[in-house]
Amino acid sequence: MAKIKKIINDPNACAAELLDGLVEAYDGAARKVGRGSIVMNNLRSNAPGLLVGGGSGHEPIYHGLVGDGLADGAACGDIFAAPPPDIVLEGTQAVNRGKGVLYLYGNYAGDVMNFDMGAELAAEEGIEVRTVLIWDDVCSAPPERKQDRRGIAGLVPIVKLAGAAAATVDSLDELERLDF
Repeated sequence: MAKIKKIINDPNACAAELLDGLVEAYDGAARKVGRGSIVMNNLRSNAPGLLVGGGSGHEPIYHGLVGDGLADGAACGDIFAAPPPDIVLEGTQAVNRGKGVLYLYGNYAGDVMNFDMGAELAAEEGIEVRTVLIWDDVCSAPPERKQDRRGIAGLVPIVKLAGAAAATVDSLDELERLDF
């Protein structure tokens, strides 16, 4: 019987290979940081950083929202899993240029928990972090519970708007204010 060929080389290495492939696609403009973050190489100095992130499941979208006019970096979890706090911290350290870092990600329990822990770890290192949650899914909760809504398709224009703002502002306060 013929061996079935798959796009996946090793199910246990999917997320890592995804990042390696993205780094190759960026052709020198981005690098892999630690075991699960991708970060642009030419970051504007003395500016607040913008870190996005999420799992590497059926929709590994945050990884591809890193670039000029987009996010400075992405903290990437495994398949269907939020990035763990140490990966969030690695990404935070890599995009920090002394002006703090804004986290931007979907309102999912694992992402919220792990990015919050990553922010606590960053604070211990003297890095100021702020968070803006994406919760655009109006079908996932009624208006009176909008804080329970998930982040879905709206994340693409939101990251684009935040990336454009991050390319021009000089303070974390201003970046947070412009993003919501």
